[in-house]
Amino acid sequence: MSQTKTPRTYSTEWTPIKAARLALMIAHGESAKTIAADPEFNTTETNIWRQASRLGLSFRDHPVIKMPREALATLQAAAKVRQMTPQSLVSKILNAVGAAPTLIDSVLDDGHRHTPLAPPTEGQHG
Repeated sequence: MSQTKTPRTYSTEWTPIKAARLALMIAHGESAKTIAADPEFNTTETNIWRQASRLGLSFRDHPVIKMPREALATLQAAAKVRQMTPQSLVSKILNAVGAAPTLIDSVLDDGHRHTPLAPPTEGQHG
């Protein structure tokens, strides 16, 4: 006795809210496969790629950062605790370091000054 599966039905309507959610999920580093499986979209991975292309969005805009597995595992665990993607966490960390350049020197602590000294303010002379 064979069982027949009910064909999966997909949602095809793209509202402005749905398009905005797609953009947000891509910006947060979600894959097309993950987005397609989201109940809000309930569509195919191919449809997600097509719609992203129509909206001028790209899954390829995110740089690839190579790191040891242990470092990746640490970032994944920290992201999970904060209920965010590892990509969002890395972005947040890099933005914080970029906003406070002395953090580069503090984090690397390698004896080299990696950040330029601030230019003298008016009234100060070097």
